[in-house]
Amino acid sequence: MSKKQATQNDIVDSAVSSGATAWFAVQVRALREAVALLRDFAPLRSTLPVLSHILVKTTADALELAATDLSVFVSLRLIAQVDTPDLALALPARAFGDWLNAQPLSDEAMLVARHDAESATAELHVARATARLKGIDAQEFPAQPPVSDGATVALDAGAFAQSVRRVAFAAATEKDGRLVLEGVFTRIADAKISFAA
Repeated sequence: MSKKQATQNDIVDSAVSSGATAWFAVQVRALREAVALLRDFAPLRSTLPVLSHILVKTTADALELAATDLSVFVSLRLIAQVDTPDLALALPARAFGDWLNAQPLSDEAMLVARHDAESATAELHVARATARLKGIDAQEFPAQPPVSDGATVALDAGAFAQSVRRVAFAAATEKDGRLVLEGVFTRIADAKISFAA
């Protein structure tokens, strides 16, 4: 996407809006990694424009991000310095990720965000770089389906990811009407977990 296209589509301008509210500050490296992961679950083209966005929401002490294609809902939580909790806005996943990728990557780099409710935009500041991303009202973002109560299993994240990778290559990649073949079968029994695809 060229600079001109990005400006016309999602990045409103680089001027600071006087009506914006201080929102949050978060480490750029952590946010970049989170957005990179969530972008894969935000379809570029959809009949619902909000699905190509990442929901950004603040709580009392954290930043929550979510993306969905309506079949999979993924959410992440980052430690952040929150100025105004309970503010949310859906930001365009591609423009958000592309802008973050253009920022300096260091452990000290922080992103400071402001929220302009009137124009549904987020002002993002990293060092001397500033962008205003036009968003969509968070109310339009699909609600996360409730998770029913059930058994809880604690796993080593690295071992779990490695095990899934060892079988995921065999999962179907083309939609042929049998969605079950696109997943990894997981069975928990006798203190063991089995994976198959």
